[in-house]
Amino acid sequence: LDETERARYETYYGPLDPTVQLVQRLDEGQLVACHRHISEKEVARSEFYQDFYLRQGLRYVAGGRPWSSDEHDYFIGLHRDPRRGAYQPDDEAFLAQFMPHIRRSLQLTHRLQNELMLREATEAALNTTAMAIFALTASGQIQCANQRGEDMLRQADVLKSEAGVLLAAKGTIHSAFLSAVQACKTTGQAQSFSLESTSTPPRRYCVNLFVPRNHFFLNRLATAGNVICLVTPLGRQRLATVEQLMALFDLTPAEARLARAVASGETLAEYAKGAGIKMSTARTQLSHILEKTDTDRQATIVQVIHGIPALRK
Repeated sequence: LDETERARYETYYGPLDPTVQLVQRLDEGQLVACHRHISEKEVARSEFYQDFYLRQGLRYVAGGRPWSSDEHDYFIGLHRDPRRGAYQPDDEAFLAQFMPHIRRSLQLTHRLQNELMLREATEAALNTTAMAIFALTASGQIQCANQRGEDMLRQADVLKSEAGVLLAAKGTIHSAFLSAVQACKTTGQAQSFSLESTSTPPRRYCVNLFVPRNHFFLNRLATAGNVICLVTPLGRQRLATVEQLMALFDLTPAEARLARAVASGETLAEYAKGAGIKMSTARTQLSHILEKTDTDRQATIVQVIHGIPALRK
């Protein structure tokens, strides 16, 4: 069917199709020739047959239910024009031989779709973290990285890639870095150390190496047995964004900005002056934040916000 006819079927004629109701009653793996259950008299008075199906040059259909998953029922229909005549027992037997193969094909397609969805969810989750994440072989070859990791490689002042191998930007610790990766892979023991950037002033980072075991997200980031490298900035905590605070606590934009400022160490007076608002307005906003976050004092707000994982924009 072309797009126009398919749309007509989906919006109007589909619910009138008696073959659909017949096939839906089948058990998994069954196949049926619909003309054995729908008489010529029923065809003659059927709006579906007379106004749609026959006008498409079709008359006979053999249908079945190859497979039913937990989420979906899968049906198949093989259509014939009137000139070829109705399906005969030999035709049905021949088509029935293909039902197990169709079932297997649908199962593989279903599994692939689920894996693709899981991969997309994994990538989205890994790309929201402030950590740079790399999957490495024992020789330091980069298998994949999240968005923060790719950004770090482009900047090349903490870590860099040479011939696909992850290296420290400071050449004096190349060998120590790769030795730690190899030790992690060989022993299965996690390795931790610090790195400095080549920028001025230098920034410090914590590097953690480990082989993931039964971790839903990280097992999908890399081939089994590879080393995961996590790189986190030291001495600086990322706070939840204004958008996160608005979504989590139903704060207004102004309230979310104040809450974030308080969590970062600003006093109420400092924030009011910087935002160009009166102290009375800041106090009112703070009281609304206390109410919406179900907290009773400013220090508790700070604790709550510091406990929220920050999402990268």
